[in-house]
Amino acid sequence: MQGIISDSFKKIIMRLSFIPKKTDDHSNGTLVEVSIPIGYAMESHNVVEETTINPISRIEILHGETTLQVFYNRIGNETTCFSVFAYRRYKMPQKHPSYIMAQDVFRPELNAVKMFHFH
Repeated sequence: MQGIISDSFKKIIMRLSFIPKKTDDHSNGTLVEVSIPIGYAMESHNVVEETTINPISRIEILHGETTLQVFYNRIGNETTCFSVFAYRRYKMPQKHPSYIMAQDVFRPELNAVKMFHFH
């Protein structure tokens, strides 16, 4: 995860791949969830595919535009990237950590979570 920071906008870049135990294994359904603090928002039209080897199959925005869910039909060991712009709607006095979670939809025990400070 990388980010570009300004006062009003933040660009979050996600890079992910499936790390198989067997060389020919892959994920047949992957959910990537990005959660940011209240006070910021993301919109589906601000999601940009940075690589096209594994196209995004579906995008959902939840929880008052603070949670982004990106679905892939297939993820292998190659690097898959997408980015999203988040914009500030208002300032919040408390700053909570954010997270990115990637999970195989059909094998939920295959997952990874990364906490980060958005501010």
